[in-house]
Amino acid sequence: MPRGLKWLEGDVFGKLTVWQYLGRGARGAMWHCQCDCGNLRVVTGPDLRKGRVTDCGHCYEKEESLHVAVQELRAPCDQGCHYRGLCMTEKLACWPFEMWVKHGEEHKPDPESFAPTEKIYKRIFKE
Repeated sequence: MPRGLKWLEGDVFGKLTVWQYLGRGARGAMWHCQCDCGNLRVVTGPDLRKGRVTDCGHCYEKEESLHVAVQELRAPCDQGCHYRGLCMTEKLACWPFEMWVKHGEEHKPDPESFAPTEKIYKRIFKE
């Protein structure tokens, strides 16, 4: 271990888990980290310890893609599904919406058979 280095391997800072020491950079020790969403990022030790960097910077893009898709495009949700507002606020999704996102298929939502769930939402947007 280099002299004066605070070993961070295995520590968690916000959504980032430190995996590996990469060496010294211009701004201090460089650490290879993995975000809870699965993305990887290289961050300096001082940025981690001072809380300036707590995630990969891209994990919110997936969450917001649901809102953009539903608002801007003709999703199955626009075909009279009464769960539409709830899905937006509670981050829920139904099977027809999953098929529409992945394959562009037109399936009318059937809340009796495919009620929206957080599990389906996570499967679509947290991969």
